[in-house]
Amino acid sequence: SQVTEELRQQASVAWLGQRSTAILSIYQTQAKSLQPQLLNLYANIQYSCGLFGVAREAAQRATLISRQLDNETQYQMARSMMMVCDFMRGQLDAAIRQTEMDAAELRQRMAQRSAGCDPALVNAAAINDCARAYLHYETGDIADADRVLTRAMSGLQMSGMALPLVLARITRAKIMISRDRLQDAETMLAQLDELVELQRNTRLQALVCYEKMRLRFYAGQRADDLIARYDLASRCVQVETLFLDEYQEEH
Repeated sequence: SQVTEELRQQASVAWLGQRSTAILSIYQTQAKSLQPQLLNLYANIQYSCGLFGVAREAAQRATLISRQLDNETQYQMARSMMMVCDFMRGQLDAAIRQTEMDAAELRQRMAQRSAGCDPALVNAAAINDCARAYLHYETGDIADADRVLTRAMSGLQMSGMALPLVLARITRAKIMISRDRLQDAETMLAQLDELVELQRNTRLQALVCYEKMRLRFYAGQRADDLIARYDLASRCVQVETLFLDEYQEEH
């Protein structure tokens, strides 16, 4: 719609001008149905800046509005952000408990609605699984991370959510590296280069470049050529521009 397009343009200007607070002003003037998405975007920016408390507060507000609107996808994205912020603030056990509780609630609701026929619940469950896999991986629980991530990737493929699927595959490559499956990890990362989502998104290119560098380092090989390959050295890769790429890709 015209309102949505205008919203995107205003948000882009806000990022390029390094004025993330402008998103809050946009949020206050938009229809309630758009507010959870804006709050989640704002939370992502604050998280990337290291302002985990601010990011969590924005995400918590997004959960309240999303629940009122019955927007399962935005609700679970906000919940996952809250848990990741808790993890970064040292509240690991609480974060894992909450993601497990969310997962149990989603399973119950999916069972009540004749299972995976509801695309919104499929999306929400996949997003929750990605957050749980991330937390398990960061705590060294590779087995559980792999188990949960397998289900997450299956759900994301069914839902057609391209960007979370790319991030899930990057996490899978991390797990492979941790298990000395270097060839498998290299193959998966190489496959990501072929995706349109990656070619359009500087943030994802930087993530894949980093994992490839880590893989090379693990194997005792030089990795400086990767910077030139992804053309990252010639770009001004800032928080605002990275999330502008993500925002454009998601829409």
